Amino acid sequence: MVGLSAKSGRAVIACSALKRDYRDLLCNGVSGVCFVYLKGDFALLRARIEQRQGHFFKAALLGTQFEILEEPEETLTVNVDNPPEAIVERILSGLGW
Repeated sequence: MVGLSAKSGRAVIACSALKRDYRDLLCNGVSGVCFVYLKGDFALLRARIEQRQGHFFKAALLGTQFEILEEPEETLTVNVDNPPEAIVERILSGLGW
């Protein structure tokens, strides 16, 4: 998912980027890139995935995602156990938007 604001010139790109190498590739040679790590525990994320209807990502895949994950360092980390509005507010505040 990509969102670009014509007014501010800022973009939001949503992706897993589970490994540091992936994140390095995404920001290679680009200044001002900020990552937001949406952190959640396995049980919470599994429960949310199981509640989804018609989504391509199956709960059985979550375990391998956690195995592959290299948690980002020195980035904005936001816990996803809060309501969506609070998560967005924390992200915007943390990015200074």
